[in-house]
Amino acid sequence: MRIVMKFGGSSIDNSRKMLSAAKIVADRVKSNDSVIVVISALAGVTDNLISAAQLSIKDIDSARKIIDNIMLKHLSILNGISNQALRSLLEDNIESSIHELNNILNELVNMTNVPMDILDSIMSFGERLSAQIFSNYLLELGISSKALNGWDAGIITDENYGNAHPISSVNKLIRERIEPIVNLGMVPVITGFIGLSINGKITTLGRGGSDYTASLVASSLMVDELWLWTDVNGLMTADPKIVSKAKPIKHLSYNEAIELCFFGAKKLHYKTFEPIIDLGIPIRIKNILDPDSEGTLIVKSNSSSVRAICILKGSTMITIRSADFYHKHLGITASILNERNIKYDDVSMIAVIGINFLQHPETIQQVTKLLKSQGVNIQAIFSLGNSTILAVGDGFEERVANLVHDIVIGDN
Repeated sequence: MRIVMKFGGSSIDNSRKMLSAAKIVADRVKSNDSVIVVISALAGVTDNLISAAQLSIKDIDSARKIIDNIMLKHLSILNGISNQALRSLLEDNIESSIHELNNILNELVNMTNVPMDILDSIMSFGERLSAQIFSNYLLELGISSKALNGWDAGIITDENYGNAHPISSVNKLIRERIEPIVNLGMVPVITGFIGLSINGKITTLGRGGSDYTASLVASSLMVDELWLWTDVNGLMTADPKIVSKAKPIKHLSYNEAIELCFFGAKKLHYKTFEPIIDLGIPIRIKNILDPDSEGTLIVKSNSSSVRAICILKGSTMITIRSADFYHKHLGITASILNERNIKYDDVSMIAVIGINFLQHPETIQQVTKLLKSQGVNIQAIFSLGNSTILAVGDGFEERVANLVHDIVIGDN
């Protein structure tokens, strides 16, 4: 079996988690599976790098303190490596990377802003550091491994800094770079989130970039499965902080998962599906703290049952009654809305993922009857893909989410 495993920042941000992640990979390799690793920056590091970049313009000393803390965080994770030769070499590599990073920050002093190409270069250090460490953890466990920056793995992009797009030949480039390493029995550890422009400058792939990198690699190598490791037992039927009976989702279709992303799922990004949606490669979302848990399996085939409840607070519902109103931008002011006889209301949207209620009138009747009995005014019901949206007044959303969850998901 060939698997791409992506480890998120919260799943590797201390020596215990890093070792657990490395052991997961080692166990699969020892079972004769081929594993390709894609790694994120340690939790919080990317945000800290952005802060350091912005501070460097006016306060380079404060920026350097942030970088010092980043260095200490990475050095502390080396506690799980007992091989002194490996550890010493890795310490030197980390200190060399930090020196390079500080030199880039020095260039920002007295600038008016941080150029996007320089910011991308600065942000890249998070993944570049974590990949080196993870690869050495595998070496510590006796697994042959090689750390690769995204461009070394074939991630070549355009020059849209901050949200770069891979070039059309990226799949071929990835295969050419990664297949020989895998065929030698080695585990490539690839930096997520970052690539190199066609003109040789470091780029980042935007929000969800590490998952996107993993999906690109998975599609290029036609792997059997893509595993996304995080610190929860998969996706949940609702936010457990809001819905008391929320539970892990065992199965999802691609379409359901994409809609869940659209409505705010924090552990998955819609870009993950772009490279693999036509290939049908299964995705598993698994918990580094509970690796034996099933997690959530996402497959191409569709289903016909409710999967999750999501809340979009502070939405605006616009009702257009004027037939001659077509081309105004959504950012128009309230006065223009009033002039055009457009009614707008602040509402919260409750998204029911996985079932179109308009095709199940009996369920609509059950939901509306219960909500009305509880004094909830449903302002609109409409369908969107495989989901149904309930618009309710602000302040009712948490109550409605719990009630709807009980009806359509319950203890099933």
